[in-house]
Amino acid sequence: MSPDEATPRMRAAALRALELDPELVEGWTALGACAAFHEWKWSEGEAHFRRAVELNGNYSTTYAWYGLLFENLGRQGDNLDARRRAFELDPLWVGTGIALGRALWMNGRAEEGIAQIQRTLELDPSHALGLAWLATIYAATGRYDDAIDAFARADDGGGLGHAYALAGHRNDALAELARLEQRARERYVSPLSFALVHVGLGDHAAALGALERGYELRDPGMSGLAVDPRFAPLAAEPRFNALLEHIGLR
Repeated sequence: MSPDEATPRMRAAALRALELDPELVEGWTALGACAAFHEWKWSEGEAHFRRAVELNGNYSTTYAWYGLLFENLGRQGDNLDARRRAFELDPLWVGTGIALGRALWMNGRAEEGIAQIQRTLELDPSHALGLAWLATIYAATGRYDDAIDAFARADDGGGLGHAYALAGHRNDALAELARLEQRARERYVSPLSFALVHVGLGDHAAALGALERGYELRDPGMSGLAVDPRFAPLAAEPRFNALLEHIGLR
């Protein structure tokens, strides 16, 4: 389902839940996630997360998503604190372990982050998001073969194509781009996937076009645009900086 269809339904469901129970921590947490990551209403999202914590300070999902808000806004110390609290509350949930590993990486502790995610994946070796985040750190630290393997296992076409391009396997990157195009004819594929491959290949114009499409659709992946190092090559592009401003990340 594309985000322009899903987001209004997400907000409506969260509001209906809170109508039924105004102190439902899951409702406030979902509403915070919708506001922050889907609608880019950062202050509203943070207020909803704070309300959720006030109602129940032991709900790990709130801290996991609150940490993501901090991550996207560049508040990496707060990100690590929130993700660590989520992990303390629920150390056997794959999501909290993976998020903690990513937060460690965002705080300049890549090897600790890799080790944390690797340990977490022992609980679920095929967890797609965990594999993709592990692969992202591998690629950022120059371990391209490991990144390609993990992205392939995660079935993350955008990350895989980007890693192929960084490793110098241009034809493989182009083949992955073609697979993404075929998949997009059958179901929704995030424009960020296309942007990642294009930026890896050095085609900034095509990457920016894909990101602008993601903005139009309000793809939630756009919420991390300012801190995702894979898009650093676009930092000097006026169109890229305009997107950051529109999303409230600058």
